[in-house]
Amino acid sequence: MLIYLVHALDCTLSMEVLIIERKNIVIRKASLYDVTSLHKNLFQNRTSSKVRDFLIKDLEMVDKGDMIRLVAEMNGEVIGNIQIYFKFDHPLFHHTAEMHTVRVNESYRQIGVATKLIEGALLFSKQKSIEIMTVWVDGNNIPANSLYHKMGFTEYGRLTNGIKRNGQYADYVLLKKDLNHIP
Repeated sequence: MLIYLVHALDCTLSMEVLIIERKNIVIRKASLYDVTSLHKNLFQNRTSSKVRDFLIKDLEMVDKGDMIRLVAEMNGEVIGNIQIYFKFDHPLFHHTAEMHTVRVNESYRQIGVATKLIEGALLFSKQKSIEIMTVWVDGNNIPANSLYHKMGFTEYGRLTNGIKRNGQYADYVLLKKDLNHIP
């Protein structure tokens, strides 16, 4: 599989390629054309109009420079998604960003798609002079915790039973990565 990481800031056709198997995956900025594919492959629990609404809102935030949504695309279908929120609303936090909604379609997990989405998010953030990336994760989500730690994130806080889902508790785990050491 070839995974192309489209350089997020300059949007040229220069690409970084990772060979995994024999399929092509492109990491790129999301667009309004992705609504149907996002709904079908990642957000089936929402209506298509809700997906369109949140994507429109996100793209407005992108235009303001407040966030970015990257998608992983294969054969014209979006199979993965990540969001990065920049904290430019307060001068003390201009150097930080927060990652959200790292999601990969179940059929494409364990082949490096989430890793490439996160790498794309880190590259884009580094180009925007972000020095620290944060993310929160459900303490019971072992695959996500393992992936973030493998990618150099470290825990800086934990709220025991901070998540309550369907009557079940999990720890709310805060992770960070220093981007000053990324070339």
